[in-house]
Amino acid sequence: MIILSAGAWSKYLINVKLPVKTYYCWASLFLSKKKEVGSNIIYDYVNNFYSRPVIGLGFPLAIMGDGKAIETTPLQQNICIEDKNEVSARISRRLGEVKELYTSGSFCEATPDMRPAYGKIAENVYFIGGFNGYGAEVGPGLAHVLVEEILSKKEDTYFTEYRLERLNGYDGNFEIGQEPHEL
Repeated sequence: MIILSAGAWSKYLINVKLPVKTYYCWASLFLSKKKEVGSNIIYDYVNNFYSRPVIGLGFPLAIMGDGKAIETTPLQQNICIEDKNEVSARISRRLGEVKELYTSGSFCEATPDMRPAYGKIAENVYFIGGFNGYGAEVGPGLAHVLVEEILSKKEDTYFTEYRLERLNGYDGNFEIGQEPHEL
């Protein structure tokens, strides 16, 4: 039995068409004069940025970004983040002066409806993915649902909105939307 859960690399590891697109997403570590950024999650829909505490202990450090996706494959090198300075300016408009300390990113995968998916893709082969960079947050719960389905040989009836079958008819041509922060 195989459970394919390699994130943005999944669709490149198996000869089965998966209803996902890959993209690059980045964020920066910021130091702020407001210590509240170190203990609160912020979604600013006016200035288009998000902020998450680094440790959650009230230190004035936060991970911040714009949540936009740069469509590409995980095989791409040297991704260009064009509007990083503009994002810093929008963050400063809301939070006052901030100092960028470090920027990094990685590759993610998205489904057409920007929600995770799980299910059987071949005999004894299952897929779980499309977490949009939120695999650490929602992945364990959905993995538990998938494992229970496999062991019990019964489909879960509560989490049907995440079943892979909802994406039947996917033609690979969709636009990646904004990350679903309120999952």
